[in-house]
Amino acid sequence: MPVLADAEPEADVISIVYPQARHLSPRVRAFVDFLVGVCR
Repeated sequence: MPVLADAEPEADVISIVYPQARHLSPRVRAFVDFLVGVCR
């Protein structure tokens, strides 16, 4: 039996901000790829 079904929280939003025109270091690129995979 759901309690407060009308008050369910919205999905969390995570933003990653980095300069697109520059090349990311392999460590940062790996971390961004990891976060994208975890959040899907």
